Amino acid sequence: MAIEEAKGEIILLGDFNAHYLMWGGKHVASEEQAKHLLAETDARGLVLATLKGEPIWKRGQQESVIDLTFISPDLYRKVNFYGIVEE
Repeated sequence: MAIEEAKGEIILLGDFNAHYLMWGGKHVASEEQAKHLLAETDARGLVLATLKGEPIWKRGQQESVIDLTFISPDLYRKVNFYGIVEE
């Protein structure tokens, strides 16, 4: 995994397509790949910056939180805003 080679501060973001209660909100069922992702990010001390339950992907009546951002704690403390800017 590329994250194993990362040194210093880390920003890990992407469309993980992994549904989980921690970021999707109370109506979301947990998936095994999400548990694996969380275990790997926890092992590296990364913090989830994605807001819980704030949909990132929308199409018609469907919406989901599948684009996630995990960052190092020092960077997390420096973030002024993390969210969606509606245009």
